[in-house]
Amino acid sequence: MKGVLGVTVQVDQYLETLFRTLHQPVYGAFLVTAHVVVVEVLQEVLADVLTQRLLDNRLELSASTSIALDSAKSIDLPARHRIGARYALTENVRIVGLYELADGAEIDARTIKGGLEVTPWEGAKAVTSLGRQDIGEYGNRSFAAFGLAQSLQVTPALTIDATIDGNRTLGGSNTLSDVVNPAQPVASGGQLGQDGTLFEDFNAVTLGMAWRKDRWSATGRAEYRDGEFADRKGLTLGAIRQLGEGSIVGSGFTWTEAKADNGAATQIMDAAIAIAHRPAEAAFAFLGKLEFRSDEVTDAVAGEAGAAGNTALLVDGDAKSSRLIASLSTNWSPQGRDASGQMVRRHEFGIFIGARHNFDQFEGYDYAGTTLLGGLDAKFGLGERFEIGARGTVRKGLEDGLTSYAIGPNVGFSPADNALITVGYNFAGFRDQDFSAARETDEGLYASIRIKFDADTFSFLGLGR
Repeated sequence: MKGVLGVTVQVDQYLETLFRTLHQPVYGAFLVTAHVVVVEVLQEVLADVLTQRLLDNRLELSASTSIALDSAKSIDLPARHRIGARYALTENVRIVGLYELADGAEIDARTIKGGLEVTPWEGAKAVTSLGRQDIGEYGNRSFAAFGLAQSLQVTPALTIDATIDGNRTLGGSNTLSDVVNPAQPVASGGQLGQDGTLFEDFNAVTLGMAWRKDRWSATGRAEYRDGEFADRKGLTLGAIRQLGEGSIVGSGFTWTEAKADNGAATQIMDAAIAIAHRPAEAAFAFLGKLEFRSDEVTDAVAGEAGAAGNTALLVDGDAKSSRLIASLSTNWSPQGRDASGQMVRRHEFGIFIGARHNFDQFEGYDYAGTTLLGGLDAKFGLGERFEIGARGTVRKGLEDGLTSYAIGPNVGFSPADNALITVGYNFAGFRDQDFSAARETDEGLYASIRIKFDADTFSFLGLGR
């Protein structure tokens, strides 16, 4: 592969930020942060989307395109052109259709699909579709998909929902060895199975609930997936308690187990409790989190994704990795005055403290150990649009005595209100499965995008009509 582009996107709603981020305070009702780490060659893609509603909103036309500014070298980022339409036959029945062209160095695909969306009664939705896909040298595939969802408000505080969906390949099959991420289908569509199979027949059911009352809110969801190559089941729980204005505490739990036809099995568990404090006008904010993670594999083959997707383990045979992770992120933004005498906050200083204890075992051997991590951040505002700063992080293993560093400058630019683009470069760096994304510790160039928005930001799209 000529180049590698790693992208991690975090979407942090105020009430969910406890479980989604370790390193930055909450700045508004909704915060989106995208981290881009450039490893070798950055493939640049220009994308645009257009949506138009006609005939008193009965007809919705959409068109989207993404064009490689250089050459579309990656199978996950080809040049793509898509045209879609949704037409309301009645208030409860809609016809949907989509046609897509994907063209790149590693893929040449044409996909067409159409179907019906039906809402037979309040809280229910059924979707069916048929499609055909032509992927160049890999041949043709015809497929059918269906889905049914039902939501029921039991009380003003309690809502439950259930879904059933599935996918069937009617003819043709494909395997793609050029997929960049074996846990994610390519952009032109598909559901990944084992051994590089791009499409997998499956049936899936879910049952969920949401409860909200006063300062409390809780959610839960159970899932089961009967797949052609692997069977999966999972459970997700979460609870949040708002302590006061700008202060919140919560916990989350996720468990996934999968078993493949070849005997391989994976089990992943993640439990966390966190507290965040950031009053609207306060100069000081902090976010603390305590998390337990566990990864277990059986009959695994090194370098291949497990039945439940990638875990922290890339080994042959059986292994288990458990770790306890604690972190505290603080931020101080002192108040000052600009040239006109108005009070502003343009400088930020932060301290990050983290610790991890591993309970690793591999074929009877104990690899337990403790790692400490600390970091400093400083940013200085230069007017209303620019800022400069630096970030440093040090990691120390107590058992092996190994010390790693990540340090480098960064520059920030605000192209519009509530948006910040930051580009930085680490002269030295290290990779850590638990802290790299939070602290941007990889050596080399990185970029991040922070956007603050609320419910009215996308009102121009007509989503509420």
